[in-house]
Amino acid sequence: MNEPSNRNLVNPDATSLRAAIEWMRSEGLLIETEKEVNPDLEITGLQKHFDGSLPMLFNNVKGYPHARAITNLFADGSVFDRMFGFGNPTERTRKIARALGNPIKPVVIEQRDASSLRTSTSTNGSWRSGIPSWRRNPPSARVSAA
Repeated sequence: MNEPSNRNLVNPDATSLRAAIEWMRSEGLLIETEKEVNPDLEITGLQKHFDGSLPMLFNNVKGYPHARAITNLFADGSVFDRMFGFGNPTERTRKIARALGNPIKPVVIEQRDASSLRTSTSTNGSWRSGIPSWRRNPPSARVSAA
């Protein structure tokens, strides 16, 4: 769909979502809006409309003043390739297949050192209460083209 400019491959810090967002923004590979969006069907409607397009960042999610939402993060293969430093889709497929067959060993982090556990829970102790959940129409509600 949207072809990013033919710049050199850039490999941002793909282990950090914030860094990846900043990289996509700086490269012009991010659709971003400050308009309020409803997480109940509106975000998924936009996601479906722009399927295969650039990632979309919603900075104003209705009912979640503390949260942003990102979708279509890996929908455009050329953005994905640039983000992870793949030269082309064939190279991507081969390297991912090789990685799946040769996983790295997990690293165990003690709970006292896991800062993400401390920052991702709300006052009631549940991380889920602070994250908007998205839903799509059930298949029976979708309209098919005649």
